[in-house]
Amino acid sequence: MLKTVITAAAISALLLGQASAADALGTAPSYGPYAPSFGAPSSGFGGFYAGGNAGYSRGEYAPDNAADQNIEGFMGGVQAGYNADLGGLVVGVEGDYQLSGARESETLIGGDELTVGINHFGTVRGRAGFDVGGIMPYVTGGIAFGDVGSKLETAAGPTISESEYGWGWAAGAGIEAMAANNLSLKAEYLYVGFGDLELSTGNVDASAHTARAGINFHF
Repeated sequence: MLKTVITAAAISALLLGQASAADALGTAPSYGPYAPSFGAPSSGFGGFYAGGNAGYSRGEYAPDNAADQNIEGFMGGVQAGYNADLGGLVVGVEGDYQLSGARESETLIGGDELTVGINHFGTVRGRAGFDVGGIMPYVTGGIAFGDVGSKLETAAGPTISESEYGWGWAAGAGIEAMAANNLSLKAEYLYVGFGDLELSTGNVDASAHTARAGINFHF
């Protein structure tokens, strides 16, 4: 009888010791299946954005029946677009519209004042760039449309003005950098050209090289 009690006590002690050891060590963590991730993490450039810009432009106003004239002046406007972040590669589309001061004035014989240039223009472009630590160099290109014309202020008093809306193309490059979670700054070069506009004085080609800085708010 005594031997049986001693044996039972020994087995109980052994079992209790094993249970305590298991509690002290804890249960081994379990690892479930997981989905692998590909590419770089998404940046703040993805999604919708809108903002404003300002800059300077210089180009040519080239009528068929007269000498080409250099045009230049300040410009400013707004832009909006959408970016898709493909893991470091950022592609998207952007539209903008600009008020343009790219013009030239001259005094003609007799005292008349002639002003020619680009009054306002817009573009719709694709963009593609690479996010490098919150800084994105990019290239851009698409269509351009704008109002080109002339204004003649005669010495006798009447003012004669005309303009024509034309279509052309735009291309350029720039760099954009995230300055905060939903704010970015950019600098951009853009060429815009409007060819073969029909005015009463003859056909006109107009083009401009623009340099501008801007700010975008991301949503």
